[in-house]
Amino acid sequence: MANITSDPASPAPAASAPKVHRSIQNQAIQNYIGEAETFITTVKTDAEINPVMDLHGYDAAELATADALLQTAAAAFGVRLAASEGRPRNMKN
Repeated sequence: MANITSDPASPAPAASAPKVHRSIQNQAIQNYIGEAETFITTVKTDAEINPVMDLHGYDAAELATADALLQTAAAAFGVRLAASEGRPRNMKN
């Protein structure tokens, strides 16, 4: 009786996006959060920019929402970093 469960010709693995080392991803996320914080702070405090942004719908309430979302993103990023600290440094992701 023939063995029907054997697979003599396995298909080639599917093409996937190139792997990015976690440290590069972490730096990009950290930069993005920092730039967003700078932008929100500038819009809130700059006497020339704030009125212009207010005309475009970025009033105090909208900026408070943006600030809350930024704080949530920063907290989530902190959790990501804490979770990855236990991994060996040379481990490919």
